[in-house]
Amino acid sequence: ERRLRGSDAAARYEAARLSAELGGSLARKALLELASEVHAPDACRLGALYALRGPTLSQQEKAVILRTAVETGKPLVRRAALAALSGNTDHEDAPSLSLLLENGDPITRVYAARLLAESGHGPGVDFFAELLEHQDYLVRQEACDALGRYDTPDAGALLEKALARETNASAARAARLALGFHRSGPTEDGRERFFRDILAKGDDDE
Repeated sequence: ERRLRGSDAAARYEAARLSAELGGSLARKALLELASEVHAPDACRLGALYALRGPTLSQQEKAVILRTAVETGKPLVRRAALAALSGNTDHEDAPSLSLLLENGDPITRVYAARLLAESGHGPGVDFFAELLEHQDYLVRQEACDALGRYDTPDAGALLEKALARETNASAARAARLALGFHRSGPTEDGRERFFRDILAKGDDDE
């Protein structure tokens, strides 16, 4: 906790990463302060957000991280904040997240859409059409992952098209996984079985 609040950037980053390795349970308040500290080095803020992520955020922690995502001008910090919120958002967060659907950073838009989809407020599948054709394969990869969480037939059709034309191995893998996840159905049992089947095969990168 003392290192997280210190002035040595390297020590602050190392303390944040150590806390993450220990499950993020140490010095939660200091981690939250570092994550939202506007003038702290980006790497330190990323380390703190990495340590805070997970399904156990309190309402106060969630509010600070969401505000950081909306207010920061740093794309990497914004992405890390949105990633930290995974599994924690609800309908009350939809207005703030919806603002990020128009952000200039395409991965920010995908992350915001994914969080909205988790809480049942995701944008229509047409939102992903342009992102699935983006020149950056990382954007295409993240868009496939987010779209795989949709249960509508239109989502499956878009993923099939994306997979058919994808030339990047990593993005193609993401498209295959997302399509399989989509086809496994909306139940937790079906989705868990999908991943267990992949692990049982043990013969490819998935």
